[in-house]
Amino acid sequence: MEKILTKAEIEALLNAVFDGRIEPEKELSKNEGTAVSYDLFNTEAYRGFVPNLDIVYDTYIRYNRITLSNRLRKVVEIKKTGAKSYKFDDFLQTLPTPVCMAIFKLEPLKGAALMAMDSALSFALVDSILGGTSRNAINLNRLFTNLELRLIEKIAEDIMADLEKSWAPLYPAKLNILRMEMNPRLVTLVPPEYQVVTMTMKIHIEESVGTMVFAVPFMTIEPLRDKLKEGMQFDLMAIDPQWSFRLSSEI
Repeated sequence: MEKILTKAEIEALLNAVFDGRIEPEKELSKNEGTAVSYDLFNTEAYRGFVPNLDIVYDTYIRYNRITLSNRLRKVVEIKKTGAKSYKFDDFLQTLPTPVCMAIFKLEPLKGAALMAMDSALSFALVDSILGGTSRNAINLNRLFTNLELRLIEKIAEDIMADLEKSWAPLYPAKLNILRMEMNPRLVTLVPPEYQVVTMTMKIHIEESVGTMVFAVPFMTIEPLRDKLKEGMQFDLMAIDPQWSFRLSSEI
């Protein structure tokens, strides 16, 4: 509660001002704070910065490396190549053509996310599932058939299961595929100017190499930023996929 001056105190204050014993400008400057420059367009939120999100993807890589190796009966290596944030419209411009995309939901978080595979990875996966060597798959440059899209969707379901387990220590989200898509122009996760946080990975299937990218809207994971800042403890499964592949082959 502010102190109210008495009539005598007000008269004494005025006399001090008139006599020059108090200079109002100097007294006011003592109470004024220093102005701090704030750049609205250079904040963490605007850039889409999410601390420690790569830990989720590290866990996912450990899970999915084993899952893919067992499904394809081949040794699969997965490596992160970088995380970056984009405006959603700019991100769509980075996607190759053709591209195979799975639009998925992280229940109960708001919004939808995207997983995209380039044609090299998509055709290598299809070729491997059908018993091929996947050596010539990277040379194919055409749209996917309904059969190929269905086979890739099966792989995408495995990816969602592994990603769901990776999110579990942070947040028990349920991941569900909404649809498969080949045309980036038909995908609208968020308005064009909204930020998405991406993670790009290189997938090695013997001699074939392809690219996979995850894109999650910043507004979807924004409620979890505080938990990520705290440094959640994730389940680190240090299992050698080559050992797992050989063991499953003997069973």
